[in-house]
Amino acid sequence: MKKKDLNFTSPIIINDKEYEVKTFVDKKENLKSQLKNKKKILGEKKVKINKKTKDKEIVTYVEKFHEKFIHELSTLNKLNEQEEEKKNLKLLIFLGSVFYTKGLIKESKQIFKKVLRRKDNSVEALNYLGVIYMKEGNYPQAIDYLKQATTLAPDLVEPELRLIEAYLKLDSSKSMKKVEKELDRILENHPNYHYTYWYLSLFNLKKLINENYKENEDLDIISNTLTYLKKAHELASKYIDTDVFEDTYVQVNRGDFKKAFDNVQYIIDNCKESLYHTDIDNFHLTLLKYKNNKDKTILKEAITKFSELIKINPNKALKNKIGILYFLLGQEYLEKAQENFEKALEEDEQFNFAKTNYNMTRNCTRNIDYLLFDFLKQ
Repeated sequence: MKKKDLNFTSPIIINDKEYEVKTFVDKKENLKSQLKNKKKILGEKKVKINKKTKDKEIVTYVEKFHEKFIHELSTLNKLNEQEEEKKNLKLLIFLGSVFYTKGLIKESKQIFKKVLRRKDNSVEALNYLGVIYMKEGNYPQAIDYLKQATTLAPDLVEPELRLIEAYLKLDSSKSMKKVEKELDRILENHPNYHYTYWYLSLFNLKKLINENYKENEDLDIISNTLTYLKKAHELASKYIDTDVFEDTYVQVNRGDFKKAFDNVQYIIDNCKESLYHTDIDNFHLTLLKYKNNKDKTILKEAITKFSELIKINPNKALKNKIGILYFLLGQEYLEKAQENFEKALEEDEQFNFAKTNYNMTRNCTRNIDYLLFDFLKQ
């Protein structure tokens, strides 16, 4: 069977609503699983087909990918049941995050509003609601939520970058001044973070599009934009579409700033889809899969993916999660687990999850089934 003819379609019920999952190979030989509702694509999972996969193996390969995506979506129902039973805020936030990454935006929005009713200063809920309202085109409402998130957690860069994005979408002289001020602060605090330079590029391109600059200043802005693009690419070349990046560079030199702006926004969005939420798809779902069959290969695959993620987005939460995965691998990996918990504590000595986990490795507590639900909260 030819790859282009492969097509698997299955119905699925999530939260008592019926959806469709379709898996196929596109023209560029990407393997895609899509979550659809009445022909509208809500979410998508995409990978390049392994070149080593033989033609006779391709049907099984695609079918397994299809089944895996369905399993991940089915997990949402189990999580919903657990949350209703436990009334756990961390689990509820996680549930909203998974709904968001799977493209179930309306459901995610409802969940995060539910979180705020229980805890009105939840930074995670405020950040996600800001992003959701931005997707819906309600930029003033998005800015309101994101400002609350940045006020509550001034050291977190993600809500701040999203706030910048919302101000850029609002596109007023007042909002552009706020963007410039915020970017100066982010550049000072996060000089080696690739998103810093993507957003600096967006800001400059917006100025060039609006012709918002002094006489003869445009050449300097173009030069700075190219410098920012180079730096961003240098920090994240493994994680972006190289063809889109090269086209962006060409468009800036040509003076097609609108096309370049759209390209940079595409790079940011796709990079966030594949990396920012890797912890959701490869930590919590990993724990749930491991809980069911205790296959340590699942843990090792997750550690590999996390190790890639932490190279471009190092933070205490990721270090703590890698520590948990090593801990679950068994006694011979306890030292690796301790190292990662220590790294998390070096970043924040008051990080209670990492403190508890580090002490647990020292005491060698190993009642895994008892601990797995606690780990899910982290």
